[in-house]
Amino acid sequence: MRKLLLSICILFTYNQAFSAASLQVTNPSVPLYQFVILTLDAGRDVPNPFISITLSADISSPDGRLFHAEGFYNGGRSWLLRFMPDRTGSWSYSWQFGGETGSGSFTCVSKQNSKLHGHIRIDPNNSHKLRFEDGTPLHWIGGKYIDFDDPFYKTPEHASVPERMPKSQYLPLVHAYLQNIAAMGLNGVVLKLRVLPLNYDLQSMDLDFFASADQIMQWCMELGINVQLNFFDTWGKRKQGADISISNPPPSDLLLEPHDASTFVTETRFFIRYAIARYAAYPNLLWELWNEAERMGASAQTASTLYATYFEEYDPYGIPISASEIHTAAYPLQVTSFHAGFKCAPSEWNWTHARTDDPTLYKKWVNYGQYGYDYGRPILWNELYPYDGVDDGGQYATNTAAHDWFRATFWGNLTAGCIGTSEFCWAPIDQVPNRVTEFHSHFAAFLSYLKDFNALDPADSEVEATIGTATMCRKRGKEYVIYHFTQGRGSQTTLNVKLPPGYYYYQFYDPKNGETASPRSMVNRSSEGWQSFATPLFNQDIVLYLIESSYYGVVTPVELAHLSGARDAAGVRLEWSTASETNNYGFEVARAGSGDGPFITAAFIPGHGTTAAAQDYNWVDTEAGEGTLWYQLIQIDADGLRHAWPALRIAAVAPAAPVISTYPNPGRGMVRLRFHLDQPDRVRLTIYNTLQQVVHQGPWHPHAAGAQELVWNGRNHAGQLVATGLYFYRLETEHPLQEGVKMVGRFVYTP
Repeated sequence: MRKLLLSICILFTYNQAFSAASLQVTNPSVPLYQFVILTLDAGRDVPNPFISITLSADISSPDGRLFHAEGFYNGGRSWLLRFMPDRTGSWSYSWQFGGETGSGSFTCVSKQNSKLHGHIRIDPNNSHKLRFEDGTPLHWIGGKYIDFDDPFYKTPEHASVPERMPKSQYLPLVHAYLQNIAAMGLNGVVLKLRVLPLNYDLQSMDLDFFASADQIMQWCMELGINVQLNFFDTWGKRKQGADISISNPPPSDLLLEPHDASTFVTETRFFIRYAIARYAAYPNLLWELWNEAERMGASAQTASTLYATYFEEYDPYGIPISASEIHTAAYPLQVTSFHAGFKCAPSEWNWTHARTDDPTLYKKWVNYGQYGYDYGRPILWNELYPYDGVDDGGQYATNTAAHDWFRATFWGNLTAGCIGTSEFCWAPIDQVPNRVTEFHSHFAAFLSYLKDFNALDPADSEVEATIGTATMCRKRGKEYVIYHFTQGRGSQTTLNVKLPPGYYYYQFYDPKNGETASPRSMVNRSSEGWQSFATPLFNQDIVLYLIESSYYGVVTPVELAHLSGARDAAGVRLEWSTASETNNYGFEVARAGSGDGPFITAAFIPGHGTTAAAQDYNWVDTEAGEGTLWYQLIQIDADGLRHAWPALRIAAVAPAAPVISTYPNPGRGMVRLRFHLDQPDRVRLTIYNTLQQVVHQGPWHPHAAGAQELVWNGRNHAGQLVATGLYFYRLETEHPLQEGVKMVGRFVYTP
């Protein structure tokens, strides 16, 4: 009996010490592009829970694809595994935890959050661009960096910023900020880990830090805000005992010494692996391995090559990895994050997308091609300068000029083929949104109108400006965005754009207030060539947008079959015909004295609404002058949309032929030729005999308009009097006469 009781006691103690782990699906029905959560209770206390045991799962999709994902320790006896399904239907999984296993399933239902589109990907159709899992293009319209729990850099400059507040005060500011920028159309932030959550034992994590980061990630996911999640930073967590008063610490002071691939290898793998397990399931995520990987004379290229293998091993989704700044373009990562400099006066701003050769001026596009676009990868700008929250005292520019710089950067990045700006806002989080955020909001609204901004590639050689600079991105023959920057007030210029044949809608847009700066009009090019667009009056910068009508999805409402013009006795007669009309309110005819305008409305002719039958139109301009004129036909839809055809040139009234008479006739001793000119001209008289031999040819003489006279004294070119007989004259003008007019005649002469 004692042996039996002892056996039962031993068995009970064994089972109590080694209770089986249990796993449940927290949300067995998960919406598309949100994550399912597998929650495991270990059933016991596990020594060194962060590193001694791993929760993992092999997950099978409805279409047979396999994923391997890892979970993470979340405190107490709890492990979590997050997984984002990218297909609706039934998913199955088998899990492993130490030697224990199990299986289960969950269902992915239709998408519920319209702001989510799956994981971020490199666009397979354009390696310079990003898009989401479902094909939605992504242009990063970013805001602030979010950073907390930083006990370092306690300089006077940093001591009072909100990031140094207790999380109970800082996180509500973050939430309000995220809500504000989401409402304004911005879609991105940077969240800094900077090794801060890694405890100094290098084997555990600060779970309170991660709980706050989880909250921020959740807010961002709900609002559709993308997160560039940072791992390492030159200003990251420092080793115990390091001098925290140093603003720019040497790389050897940083915990993990991340620039050195040969040190803290196991510990660095642990840090990266844990963060991947915790956050890879978020659909709105882009990894940022480094902030300023090249710093203090140290390069992180070798270390990054090693760290990239950890992402390949542990990230089941293959989320792109970014790093800053320009030198990281050569790293074996997927996205380059540039830091845009401002260290020059506004007069030296460079918006031509050309390399800046002066190393003392860190202008905007320094080494752009060499370090970025030439590598065929997306370029994401961050850390723009200067600070947007305070005036710098005039060192480089006033705060207003700085705001102009930010605005021009947003647009310049787009036309350069970049994927956006992830981090620009330096103002404290309790002082934004600010003016720069407003500029970015206007930019976001404009992008929402574009047909496919991922198809737009840089094409600066196909645009010219009469003053200032003009940069352009375009899908040839389909969609064009031109950013024109003069930095002057009261500008009115002409932009010349090289276009293939087609009908193009065009409109000007003011990036300062987010409003259109002109009505939407249409231009038709019958052949490839340069098309001129006169800007409205603007200050500093303006945007021109063009889209080919069928690409836009709108068929030209009126199919013009014929357009011609000519002068007649009544004035200038225009005639045109249409093959078909849709919602045609009518035609406006505008007149100008120059091909560049301005065009003044001269008449309106009602249309025929909607008809498939051919229609003929004509209009006579009875007030046309005699000079050269240009006429533009503008069709107006029933909803007010205007479509303009190229201007038609009507030549000036041809000069009338001189009215010539000879007196006397027959002439004796001399002959007077009297004539009339309608405009000033140079005239020459030639006399021929009946054998068509030149008897006399006078010089070219200028004559005013009106009645004029030339006298021939009856002598030949040798000064001798000619014999009595029949002679012919020819009067020539330097300007050509209208077709069919001849100034010739005959007379009888007697010495």
